[in-house]
Amino acid sequence: AGSGSVGFSEADSGSESSDAPPGCSDHELMRLQARCDKLAHASLVKEEQIVGAEGVIKSLENTLAADVDVTARLKDIQEQVSREEHNIYLEETEGRMLQWMLKRVAAESIVLQNRIMTLSSHSNS
Repeated sequence: AGSGSVGFSEADSGSESSDAPPGCSDHELMRLQARCDKLAHASLVKEEQIVGAEGVIKSLENTLAADVDVTARLKDIQEQVSREEHNIYLEETEGRMLQWMLKRVAAESIVLQNRIMTLSSHSNS
């Protein structure tokens, strides 16, 4: 029984590498190592792409924040313009009212001048 187990371990240690798991030849091990290296390289490339994409995202976030600031500033300016337009409207309305009052005063002045002329012509005669 003891010699049978020794025979098994001799057959197991044939041409296979001591590093390779049972049933894996040196050629298969090298192929797997090359594939792992290739995957590690692809992983590094993807990681660089992710870092690049994160940079682009950060840049876009900064641009968006600047756009939000500009939009808020534009809104403030629009509100200021609206207030100024309203003030101009009030001033124009006041101007029209003053023109109407001046016309009225001018008309009353003409009426008074006519009365004065009428009175003075009556007093002269």
